[in-house]
Amino acid sequence: MNPIVLAAKVVVICVCLMTFTPAFAEPSDGEKLQLKSAVTQHITSHTDSGTYLFVRNDNTELLKLTYVAMHPVVFSHPNGLFVLCADFNDAGNKKVLVDYYVRKIGETFVVLSSIEGKRSLLMRLAEKFNL
Repeated sequence: MNPIVLAAKVVVICVCLMTFTPAFAEPSDGEKLQLKSAVTQHITSHTDSGTYLFVRNDNTELLKLTYVAMHPVVFSHPNGLFVLCADFNDAGNKKVLVDYYVRKIGETFVVLSSIEGKRSLLMRLAEKFNL
């Protein structure tokens, strides 16, 4: 398929998904800062001598990762969960994405779970074409 046609289809799908999903409040800038701080603290508390220790969910393999960067976007869900993503490199310098699920408990944002990020074909195409 022509890459331009494919990119156009991806844009249409993304617009439809954004248009027809239920509305809910986006976190304020202050909340985004608190969310990112909670994830950063979680990463720091699981880092030993510069190596982030992460257990792969599907086979309980211990990964030893190097932090690269946190993604700027904070995804929010109507059930009160927030999802933040970060990039890491493994020992072979291969990119590993980790998704962090965060929720406010009392007055504090807490990382409830982290999983290895699996990006769908749609996300990979959107990233490839900078959509």
